[in-house]
Amino acid sequence: MGVEEFLAADYKQEALLEGLLGVGDFMLIAGATEVGKSYLAKQLAYEIATGGNFLGRWNVHRPFKTLFIQGEIGRQAFQTRLAKFGRYYGETPNLQVATHYSYRLDEQVNWKVLSEVLEKNKTQVLVLDPMRPFHLGDENSSQDMERFFGAVRELKQDLTIIQTQHERKPQKGEKVTMADIRGSALITDRPDVVVHLSREKSKWKLVYEKMRNAETVEKPDDEELKVGRSGLFVHIDEKGRAITDADVLAAVGKGEKMREDVVKALELKASPSTAGRAITRLVDSGKLEMWKSEDDGKAKKVRVVT
Repeated sequence: MGVEEFLAADYKQEALLEGLLGVGDFMLIAGATEVGKSYLAKQLAYEIATGGNFLGRWNVHRPFKTLFIQGEIGRQAFQTRLAKFGRYYGETPNLQVATHYSYRLDEQVNWKVLSEVLEKNKTQVLVLDPMRPFHLGDENSSQDMERFFGAVRELKQDLTIIQTQHERKPQKGEKVTMADIRGSALITDRPDVVVHLSREKSKWKLVYEKMRNAETVEKPDDEELKVGRSGLFVHIDEKGRAITDADVLAAVGKGEKMREDVVKALELKASPSTAGRAITRLVDSGKLEMWKSEDDGKAKKVRVVT
């Protein structure tokens, strides 16, 4: 292809998490054992499948058909965790789940079956939690990891892949970085997006280590998180307060309310600017409706979309 022909071609990539992850990208969520990687990955899967907003920061402009395959905990524990999410998200027809403890995708027979399932169900996003049960190779071998990543990439055209991976255990007082994620350097080299989750007591930190397809944009600031009343990870604002979509919807309640009154009601849980952004986010996602009041052209009313 000549350079002029290449420049004239349309390679526009649809956003999945606007500003962070595009359709067809590969994302890695890394962190220590029991830090909450799997929980964060489940929350992300629900947001993607419902067309929501991840951590109050990354919009998903439409629902995507998502398959979450886990191979770490028992089915009963997995069911219990999903039930918690279900109380918040409700019915989620675009999310499918499966449990496999040794489904090696670098073996042709397994790769072929999963590829057919993805095509049949028109799956757009595949989550593997964690990486270890889905390959037969040595994680420290570049050759083995290249074989695994090559197989996963070829499962389905424009398939977005999200997987979790453990980090090595740090020495006391040692700060763990992306370079300390367990296994070959290919494990962090092949993904387009790498985020690292760590925890200190009741607060978590999400560090955006790598954003390959956003090289012209500054990397996002580290994200301070906590688990809110809903049981979901929520962003902590500059004053140490957090807010969830559930908080906003509860503040709006039934019927119509002035936007200003909703913001005031939410100030106890977040700053006014954080509350305002949360309302705008829910309007953009179609969960809230907002319009100008007939009595006052500048004032705005909101209500829950049913």
